Amino acid sequence: MAAEFPDQIHFLVANHDLAQVQNSAIMKDQCNVVARFAQGCRVLFGASAEAVLKAFADFVYSLPVAAITASGIMLMHSLPGPRDMATFDPKFLRRPLTQADYEPGGAVNQLVWGRQQDATALETLARAWFSELFICGHQGQPEGWAAVEPNLLIVDSSHDQGTIAHLNLACTYDLASLVNECLLRISGTGADPRDAA
Repeated sequence: MAAEFPDQIHFLVANHDLAQVQNSAIMKDQCNVVARFAQGCRVLFGASAEAVLKAFADFVYSLPVAAITASGIMLMHSLPGPRDMATFDPKFLRRPLTQADYEPGGAVNQLVWGRQQDATALETLARAWFSELFICGHQGQPEGWAAVEPNLLIVDSSHDQGTIAHLNLACTYDLASLVNECLLRISGTGADPRDAA
């Protein structure tokens, strides 16, 4: 889809981006990928590396945290998990963001790092944000996707079973129709994800 519509890509802030600009270690395969990214910039850009890293930080802090369709489908990297709901302030989307929102315990931080959402949290967030459905990523899915009742579709495009949700913005959906009509396997291999629905 990005190749078909290259001028219609919207970046949303995500946990790794935030960790990078906050210099918070993320370990993958026994490697601190945050430190490795900064090191790569210094090797690649030399004396300009700090300016490049500053520009990257400015870019990350300028990113929207969510997008919503006219039909009420909210798109974001993730949603806060159940353990964060007691302290999460869903009203943060209706006010200017502060640096504290990005720090640990802040609303944006809780949003992008959240996992294992449950029905109670999803229903609370849907009411707070007037959203019918959520589409997120962040949580690895062996089949490339998962549906979490009552209103969350998780898509994972990071492996050979990866999927995307191809929405028709003129249509309205419920969770079942999102799964049955919108999921596309991106690798061209493996079974159609809708066969498992």
